[in-house]
Amino acid sequence: FSDMMHLFSLMHGLALQHLRVDTDLANLKGFARSEVARLTCLPDSPLFSGAMPEVRKELSTRPYSHVSATKASVIYRLQPIPVIEELKPAEIKALQNDGRGKAVCTEARVTMLQGWIFR
Repeated sequence: FSDMMHLFSLMHGLALQHLRVDTDLANLKGFARSEVARLTCLPDSPLFSGAMPEVRKELSTRPYSHVSATKASVIYRLQPIPVIEELKPAEIKALQNDGRGKAVCTEARVTMLQGWIFR
């Protein structure tokens, strides 16, 4: 049961990464189930409300719709996606590169997780 919860949580996190065009697996932050303070995935305060000065600084030069890839990656590091349990080294290795050493695209990562769940 614990493994299935981890895999579904990881698949959800990878899908969110795909939607925000975020390829950095380090932006998935694992946590122990005992650390869950509430049942929603929302942060304690909205990150774009000015609650985080780092985010406000990154967005101050342009509207969000025109944020460069570099600025987006900084913002994504400040907003990690929570995943139940830490990613295992074997999972990171499989999700980062294929058998030929080529980077795995975000959409393929989600599909890989579906395969792991159904096996």
